[in-house]
Amino acid sequence: MIIQTHQPGHYTLTHVLDHDFRAFYEEELRSRRELAYPPFSRLMLVETRGENEDHVRREAERFATALREGGIRATLLGPAPAVIGRIDRKYRWHLILKCLKEEDPSGAAVREVLHAAMRKTGARRPGDVRLIIDVDPAGLM
Repeated sequence: MIIQTHQPGHYTLTHVLDHDFRAFYEEELRSRRELAYPPFSRLMLVETRGENEDHVRREAERFATALREGGIRATLLGPAPAVIGRIDRKYRWHLILKCLKEEDPSGAAVREVLHAAMRKTGARRPGDVRLIIDVDPAGLM
């Protein structure tokens, strides 16, 4: 196997090369705790998708505003174009919510604000824009 990297000293590679999976696990868990990433938080991906990029962007911004006005108790990242901004002639914009498990163990408070934002923005959403919510997404592409 050949690994090409700009960070040859990164802990992931050093632990893999040493076959020290326990040390990798402990360091990764420590890093995730510091950054409040899973398993110490829950992530929720909100995607707006459609053929008109301006409509998609505006809907993502409106949804983010509705979340903020709803008093969301989570870190809200975005809106921003998705990493892969266009697939199959559809533009995509993302919002990511990061909810600490210690503050909202079941995620009920965040779900409540998400539902309120959906009700607030849903009636006015352009017909060409879809809203997709993915709780605990496997990937953020």
